[in-house]
Amino acid sequence: MDCLPLKNVAKMPEHLEIQSGSMGPNDKDVMAQLNIAHPLQLSELKYPEQQLALSSQMIRNHHGIGAQLKYMMELNATSKVGRMPFLPSSNASRDALLGLDEMITPFDVFGNPEFSEKMVQPHAVMEKKLGML
Repeated sequence: MDCLPLKNVAKMPEHLEIQSGSMGPNDKDVMAQLNIAHPLQLSELKYPEQQLALSSQMIRNHHGIGAQLKYMMELNATSKVGRMPFLPSSNASRDALLGLDEMITPFDVFGNPEFSEKMVQPHAVMEKKLGML
């Protein structure tokens, strides 16, 4: 009587044929399908931009183009406010203009790696930014 192994061992064929076409690895549609995992992902990625455009349009309709320009200039100015490279900015004034200061999001809880605490030498960081190092 012939003893069979307890584990099923897979045997690879000696010659493997890979077909090209709709199911082959060179199909560009496969990569396009892998980029977006969920139908709502693209919508969620564009949500902040859409909200900004919507609020800007509402300001323009209710208060005129001058108020919209002032709002957009304030947003632009608060986005450019920065601190020294070793002190990241929280963008609190920008969040207040956008109304994000009243919401708690997963970003607030879990944080951003950019704002993690780092032990750096401030003088070395400034010299590198100014091109002195």
